[in-house]
Amino acid sequence: FLLLREIGSGGMGRVYAAYDEQLDRRVALKLLRKPRSGSRRQRMMVLREARAAARIAHPNVISIFDIGEIDGQIHIAMEYVEGETLLKWQKDSQRSWRDILNMYLEVGQALQAAHQAEVIHRDFKPDNVLVGRDGRPKVVDFGLAQVGLSDSVPEGEMPATVDAAVKLSPVDPGGRFTLSGVVAGTPGYMSPEQCGGNQIDQRSDQWSFCAALFEGLYGVL
Repeated sequence: FLLLREIGSGGMGRVYAAYDEQLDRRVALKLLRKPRSGSRRQRMMVLREARAAARIAHPNVISIFDIGEIDGQIHIAMEYVEGETLLKWQKDSQRSWRDILNMYLEVGQALQAAHQAEVIHRDFKPDNVLVGRDGRPKVVDFGLAQVGLSDSVPEGEMPATVDAAVKLSPVDPGGRFTLSGVVAGTPGYMSPEQCGGNQIDQRSDQWSFCAALFEGLYGVL
């Protein structure tokens, strides 16, 4: 892979626009942060993301092409989407509520396909949806996904719960970031069951979807 430019970053690593020299195509390449890339938990999370996305065959879900390791650097090669996040897209002042609703209905079909494949996203939010230049949304980032209703929580992932007394201000960016080492998910979009560290099912994603849609229509979490 030939790295072209960085297009995003998160707690686990960075995402680059890259060129696949063997297959002559542009891809999005997620590289895990190297200091922790050899850990068993990191490897399991990468495998879980790839396997979860690979179970879902839907035009509104990002396609995974390859997963591997080169010189100790773990990577996921996936479909490249030229566009912007749904969060940025919906902030355009010219969007009507009908435009936003129609976009979310399309995204909802992707979540429905995931649930039919027994995949629970667990971190659905407008930052994890990319809207391409063709107007088609793609659900991305299945790094926290749960496969099957009986999927056990990885050891050490949920040592605590989110304090229910913590108030999330509409302008507080703290509610938008995925928690690390506390409870899997993003506080502003998590269902009460997920905040409490309890067993969840597809309804938790539905809660997150509705929270995101509310924000899209009214501009506040």
